[in-house]
Amino acid sequence: MSICVLSFTLVVFIVIITLFYTYSREKVTDFAIKDTHGQLQNMATKIGDLLQTVETTVAQSCWMVEENLSEPDSLFRIITAVAENNDLIVSSGIAFEPDYYKEKGKYFMPYVSLMNGKTECTVLGSSSYDYPCMDWYLIPKLLKQKYWSEPYYDEGGGNIIMSTYSKPLYNNRGELYAIFIASISLSQFTDNISLMKPYSTSYTYLLSRNGSFLTHENRSKILNETVFTEAFSTENQTQERIGREMLAGKTGTVRFDNLGTDSYAFYTAIPEIGWSVCTVCPSKIILQELDSTSRNIIYTFLVGILV
Repeated sequence: MSICVLSFTLVVFIVIITLFYTYSREKVTDFAIKDTHGQLQNMATKIGDLLQTVETTVAQSCWMVEENLSEPDSLFRIITAVAENNDLIVSSGIAFEPDYYKEKGKYFMPYVSLMNGKTECTVLGSSSYDYPCMDWYLIPKLLKQKYWSEPYYDEGGGNIIMSTYSKPLYNNRGELYAIFIASISLSQFTDNISLMKPYSTSYTYLLSRNGSFLTHENRSKILNETVFTEAFSTENQTQERIGREMLAGKTGTVRFDNLGTDSYAFYTAIPEIGWSVCTVCPSKIILQELDSTSRNIIYTFLVGILV
């Protein structure tokens, strides 16, 4: 009779612990999704706010450019103030339409850079530096709107990852006469994102508009690979789908096989610039505390049954 009673008790316990684990697993996973997305959204909002300060700094200086067009050499004072009044901005310039100032030659682009605490002023534009053909000039000119360039590595200059903000300037007749630019360092963004770890073995990366890695736990992939080349190399169709949704500006959660590890991908967009940020975390880490608690309950019950 004791064996029958204990056997029945064991069956009841197995049913109860199974229901408990299933319910708790769902709740723990939901909490992890909400918490991680909350952190990602805060990060995206912070980046968007910082980028907005750059746009505001440039916009507030446009009227001074218009007031000083008759004195082109005085424009250095304006772009120097732009670079020095925003910690993100490392360089600024005004690229005028070819032959706008005939006395200055075909090209005229006053340019200021802040490197190693020093302010350097120069005039850019030549046959070897044909800026009207460059993306940061040509794209906003054709689109007739502000534009953030794809990030690039400033090798030999600041040796940092940079992105350039371009704002077209028009005269009273609606004709373009210059492109006002401000280049920023992404080191502040990349450092904060790399340190974002909702769980011990999770990692977070930042994607550009074309899917290039701006941050990654494997630093060799930064600006050298895209989320799609990584997916194709491992034939991971789910990761490819994640990349497409991120580039489409979507927010979501996907469970996928990450190099043989069952993982979750949490991602959200930064609409101000078209980038996306994603956190990847192994599912066993999310459920680690629940699994440990469940094992302790089972061991305690079995000891009680034996006693």
